Amino acid sequence: MFILGFDSDDYTIFGKTLMFWRDIEADTGHCAPLTMFPGTRDYKKMHATSRLIPGIPWKYMDMFSVTYQPKLMSPRELQEGLFWVMKKFYNIRYLIKNIRKEKVFAVRVYLYAKITLWKAKAHMKRHLREYNL
Repeated sequence: MFILGFDSDDYTIFGKTLMFWRDIEADTGHCAPLTMFPGTRDYKKMHATSRLIPGIPWKYMDMFSVTYQPKLMSPRELQEGLFWVMKKFYNIRYLIKNIRKEKVFAVRVYLYAKITLWKAKAHMKRHLREYNL
């Protein structure tokens, strides 16, 4: 799992993450935004510096939705960048490569990832629109 959106991350992190993911020839993986859950030290820090997006309900504390203002990019850039990395990793070449290697589990993950990305895209658009990000 790759967690993106740390204070040192800018828009270049997406391409770097994708290249690394491919370089290590991982069969599966996931990208998630840094998520501050209520009651944690990071949540308190973000709250104290007014970087949490006001009014975000628990349903968006899902390790997919951006719930704070990153330092070096907008919440929208982070959200769309995460989606871009996942979409680029789980592409048709990934599927063909794993079919050739007879990696049944990886093929199942590909199908699951495609369905999840399809559902997540609608969720992401709703989240971005609802909080005007």
